[in-house]
Amino acid sequence: MVQERLNRLYIALFPGFLCVVVTITLVKIDNLKFNPFLRGIYSDASDSAGEFELYKAVKKEVLTHGIEDVSPDELLTGALNGVVSSVDRYSAFYTNTEYEEQFGSLNESFVGMGVQISEHPDLPYITIVTPIRGSPAFDAGCQSGDLIESIDDESSRGMTLNQANVRLTGKIDSVVRLGLLRWESATRDFTKKVEVTIKRRNIPQYTVDGTRMLDLENEIGYVRIEQFGYGTAAEVRDALVALISAGMKKLVLDLRLNGGGSFQNCRDIGDMLIDSGVLVSTLEKDETGRPQVTSIEAKPEATIFRGPMAVIVNSHSASASEVLTGMLQDYERAVVVGLPTYGKGKVQSLIQKKVRMPDGEILDFWLKLTTSKYITPAGRMIDQEEFGRRLIHPDVLVPVTDDEMILVQRNWRNESIFDSEYVNDHPYELSPDRQLESAVRILRGERVYSRLPGD
Repeated sequence: MVQERLNRLYIALFPGFLCVVVTITLVKIDNLKFNPFLRGIYSDASDSAGEFELYKAVKKEVLTHGIEDVSPDELLTGALNGVVSSVDRYSAFYTNTEYEEQFGSLNESFVGMGVQISEHPDLPYITIVTPIRGSPAFDAGCQSGDLIESIDDESSRGMTLNQANVRLTGKIDSVVRLGLLRWESATRDFTKKVEVTIKRRNIPQYTVDGTRMLDLENEIGYVRIEQFGYGTAAEVRDALVALISAGMKKLVLDLRLNGGGSFQNCRDIGDMLIDSGVLVSTLEKDETGRPQVTSIEAKPEATIFRGPMAVIVNSHSASASEVLTGMLQDYERAVVVGLPTYGKGKVQSLIQKKVRMPDGEILDFWLKLTTSKYITPAGRMIDQEEFGRRLIHPDVLVPVTDDEMILVQRNWRNESIFDSEYVNDHPYELSPDRQLESAVRILRGERVYSRLPGD
């Protein structure tokens, strides 16, 4: 696509431009007729002036000879996004509208189709991490692991996460058509084509689901966190209080298919389960640009539950899920069950900037910028890009097939339909869940493993 080529070109042309974007150096520029964002970030330093001339030259060629119609505003937005995304694939530039569309799903409610998505690590497609319970995508039959082949009949091959998000978001009652590729066990490949039409609507956001007593006799409760939104810590607190009142002494915490979210809520949940010590540390830069480590300590008065735990994770458990799992594993507060996690150990800060133009107009925008990296209490860094492997490994490895995981998700759907009394009486009636069963057996005191391979 033209925009992708432009982005790559801008990355090459503007290696120092990020500093200008972040610091927002303003000077008066006479006769400047470009997008107001450019007027706000332009600097009169000689090197910046040279970069500005390069931008004007590239822009002129694209607008004059490019076969696709691209507006000057689209060119500039692409340039800024290219500069910020050169930091890594998680960083991005957003206009105010794009920010609301992208991050509305972390609020109590938002308008959209209702899926968490990520870039596939091996294939050039965006993959659905999980459809949000009760969302239009959930109702349309989207499944975790589906590859998005097309959006509104446009191929999504090679799209970045941010490009896909722009196309997937929209106004209430608008429609989006997705072409999906679904894994088939018979062919061992994504060969099943599925087409869905989804009408966007307002989606109440509940991030904690399935709360119940799994085993009354052995006093085992269950909580599943689907993602870390701005209200997740409060939801978890309510769930723990309710389960403790029902007699819970042991807890299964399910973080499968949880792609992360609010770091603050992740920390607060860790504080409910760990009563002392460092919860997590971050490696970041101070004001002078020097690396520094900042540690966050547990607050004993915040602890709600101190009993034995098992945490279930899989390859779609990422970011905040891995941070929470890592702190519980390092303090031996929980046995980790399932599969190795995704390996995203970077922190993105949402930075809002307001720029006053020479004519008095106020423009604002957002940067999602990778500003730090997670470090677990034992000093582990969680990042597959640096180490070439996923660093949160389960204590008890329980492999499952894709078909089994699809059945598990159907269990989750049915938990939302059946009342809690039915689910309590029939914990495994719908479909077997070997990872959950292993977690329960561990908390019952049954020996389910000796040592993992390589230990």
